[in-house]
Amino acid sequence: MSRVFRIIGAIIGSLFVLLLLIEVPYLFSLIGGTTDAWNRLSLIGQAYGSVSAIISAIALAGVVVSLVVQRQQTRIAAQYSFRQQHFAVYRAALDDPALMECIGSNQDLDISKRRQLIYINLISTFWYSAWHVGDLRDAELSSNLKSEIFSTEIGRLWWQRAREFRAAAHDQTLSRFDQLIEAAYQEVIASLVAAAAPQSAAGERA
Repeated sequence: MSRVFRIIGAIIGSLFVLLLLIEVPYLFSLIGGTTDAWNRLSLIGQAYGSVSAIISAIALAGVVVSLVVQRQQTRIAAQYSFRQQHFAVYRAALDDPALMECIGSNQDLDISKRRQLIYINLISTFWYSAWHVGDLRDAELSSNLKSEIFSTEIGRLWWQRAREFRAAAHDQTLSRFDQLIEAAYQEVIASLVAAAAPQSAAGERA
């Protein structure tokens, strides 16, 4: 985001310098001069006319970029507020096991596992927020998922159940995030299957 602001600042600075150059003929005219000097300044002023049109276009582009950035910031702020409320709701359930009975999903599991699934879901929500704004790269996300979530049985159970209803999400950004989760999950499952194969073969020979 800071890079966008630097670009906008550079555009504004360039516009200021170019506008100053456009006014040079006028400033010289205030000083006075010969007819030839006036003619030369007039030609220079005409040449600056086309530059002025380009500058106006650049200025308009700068305004558009600024509005786009502002809109994106507003959307991110709204998403952050929503996730804070989401966290508060589930935090209440984590603090008071009796409230877990109000959550219809995973009723077949005991309270301990249901709380663990909620906690993992909160972790994934935090990672999504970081990934969405660019603070968490795809490779980092994949590494975190494989080492911290899918290395555990409860972590794999979380995704086995969560992906069933998250697959219906129509948000393209969330779908892309879930694709990265699925890819990391499949890598871990493939590794577990490969590791179990020699043990299974050894057991059959015995």
